[in-house]
Amino acid sequence: MNGKAVLVALTLIMVIVMRVYAEEPVRVLVYGLPSSAGSESVLSLLSDRRVDFAFYELNETDNVKVFSRIVDILWLSGVEVIPPGVCLECYMAEGYGWEDLKLMFATPLTLVFRSGRLTSIAVAVSDAKMLNAAITWSPQPGVKVFTNHGEYVLRDESLIRGVERLAPVEGCSLALGLIVPIVSLAVIDSINPCTFIFYTALLLLALGLGRARALAVGASFIIAVSVGYYILGLGLLRFVSIIPYEYLKYAVGFLGLASALDSIVRGVRREFKPRTPRSVRRLMSFFVERAYASPLVSTTFGLIASFTLLPCSGGPYVLGLGLLSTVEDAVQRYALLLIYNLVFVTPLLIILTALTASSRIADKVELFRGSEKVKIVPLTGGMLLATACLILLLT
Repeated sequence: MNGKAVLVALTLIMVIVMRVYAEEPVRVLVYGLPSSAGSESVLSLLSDRRVDFAFYELNETDNVKVFSRIVDILWLSGVEVIPPGVCLECYMAEGYGWEDLKLMFATPLTLVFRSGRLTSIAVAVSDAKMLNAAITWSPQPGVKVFTNHGEYVLRDESLIRGVERLAPVEGCSLALGLIVPIVSLAVIDSINPCTFIFYTALLLLALGLGRARALAVGASFIIAVSVGYYILGLGLLRFVSIIPYEYLKYAVGFLGLASALDSIVRGVRREFKPRTPRSVRRLMSFFVERAYASPLVSTTFGLIASFTLLPCSGGPYVLGLGLLSTVEDAVQRYALLLIYNLVFVTPLLIILTALTASSRIADKVELFRGSEKVKIVPLTGGMLLATACLILLLT
């Protein structure tokens, strides 16, 4: 009964956390002339809606340069930033240049970002209904462009990223917005039944040689797992990055969902069987029987375990790497991967501390790992992962 209560509580927490994340922070950038009626209408609407926004006046040279380059990108992408009925030759015959025409017909230029990612653009739009549509537009493959004479979709990722690099979205970092889901997925991943079974076996054997030996063996195992899992993540990250951006969400979402369903099925079976080949389990047992007496062998065991036990609970890692592959800044991407791995090994640290601090806890852990209650581990992880994947796919 207690196990079911824990499962329900964790699932509810995950739903709330991921749902909060799904409500992505919106930030709007507006490029316009401060005295124009169009700019005033846009700023008034954003203020009334209490949307986080910044206004860049086009009487400053730096702002004009950014605005001009963004409009050029839109024009090259097929967006008619100048209304189709306008006689360009007529204006140019009167002495107007291309830069003048952009200021006349493409302002105000409104860019909408969600969690640091560009989702929609409004060109010379001051109509409240159309602006509301641009602000509330849900992220889709590509960027929706709203104009008074039609709508367009930008699908070229290089051009979209070019606009994002030009637009200064202060306080709206994509990497910052990913901390909550990355930590959540790492918590799910840490509920790894295979690692729990082999790791607790290692510690229980090491405790027979004293607490100091158990601490040394356990700590070396944790460090090795953290390093190995990080290296594995770097390799998988390069593979995940190959998947086209517009299909990435569905690829990692359905893959994670399949892994979650597999964990749930294994959790409800009469007898728990880890999702690892028998040869791998034999190899792990071989190392357990030798690693408990030597921190050096325990380190080797941890490195091997980080690579071989992934099939047992690898869904959250793949899902997390899919999110990380969307972060262009390498430093932020690798920092988030480090955060993921630190959270992933936290339960191992807790188990190590608890087992070496109390012999009574060690006895309870030994009874738990040999009972049917151990099935709650894959069942809990599967339920939480399935919740995260469904939220990712449906939002």
